[in-house]
Amino acid sequence: MSTKILIKTVPENGNLLLVLPEFSNQQIEIRISPVTQERVPFSDETAIRQPQQGFAQSVLADAAEDIWNDL
Repeated sequence: MSTKILIKTVPENGNLLLVLPEFSNQQIEIRISPVTQERVPFSDETAIRQPQQGFAQSVLADAAEDIWNDL
């Protein structure tokens, strides 16, 4: 999976052109938000969202995974 983060200044007319040839013929997700001084870096943002996915909790709570504790 390829991720691209772009910070652009929107001109007065409100039109913004994105040229993304590496994503040609693919469906993409675009999120728009103003950049602020408090902006969370992408890696921190990802770390914050990961617990919400539930993967770690489900693996850690799985009894089959407890075999590692018996070593």
